[in-house]
Amino acid sequence: ELSSHNANDDGPAPPSARSGDQQIDTLIEEIDREEREAEYRERQKRKGAVRAPDVRATSEPLSVTFSLGNPLGLDIEMMDVQLVASLACPRTGMLHTNEFPVSSDNGSDDASAAGEKRSWTFHGSDDEFMRPEFMSQLPVDSHSPSEVHTPSTIDDKSGPYFVVTKSSVKMGPNSDETASLKICPLREGDLRILGVRFHLLGEVWIYHRFDISGPLLQDSRLNRSKRVRGQSLLLRSKVEQEMPSLKVTMTPDESSQSTVLQGQTSRWKLTLSNVGHAPA
Repeated sequence: ELSSHNANDDGPAPPSARSGDQQIDTLIEEIDREEREAEYRERQKRKGAVRAPDVRATSEPLSVTFSLGNPLGLDIEMMDVQLVASLACPRTGMLHTNEFPVSSDNGSDDASAAGEKRSWTFHGSDDEFMRPEFMSQLPVDSHSPSEVHTPSTIDDKSGPYFVVTKSSVKMGPNSDETASLKICPLREGDLRILGVRFHLLGEVWIYHRFDISGPLLQDSRLNRSKRVRGQSLLLRSKVEQEMPSLKVTMTPDESSQSTVLQGQTSRWKLTLSNVGHAPA
């Protein structure tokens, strides 16, 4: 038992059971392998091993849900509520972000300038995505973008590295609301969701940065005693090329009985669908 436990810590264990049908065996083995790999990654995280952001695919929207609070004694309206993010593309060596309140060449802010009004839609989502306000670019190797490099606006002919959904929220006095926004990466690279921006009462732009605590580090006695926290990877993603996204549903056959006896077989219908953007 001890040697088996140590072997599991070194990596995912091989499958131990098989069925009689080859296609069913292949599907079950693939599902079991993914579950074992997920359990192995969780064990490594608890041990304080090197953590990595989740892997996402281009053209697949991500959803972020957060809470909003209005402590004032009056109604407020937030327009063009959208996520603020950055995406660094190693292939081009550039980083696109809507974090900084950049101005266009004619002196007006990027949000009020007559920019590109194109919208995007993606398979599996009914939402309409648009180019973020204040979209700018700067070199990837800039460690302090606001001080070392001045972000430059992106012209209408250049496509953004990511697009977002925009919504409006009305809040009453001393009320709380839950909002859900989406972002969709269009280029491969490192995606970071930084916060949320909105147009308060249609007069002033407000940017709020998300502050999420990382996990407690358990890799050393000092970190455990001081309750040191690591960096949160919840809002970070590694974006790769378009991948298939498979969904499996199993439903009983119409001719199957609702109750079966021990040793009795029943027929089920397995439906496999690809909702991703790449063939499987």
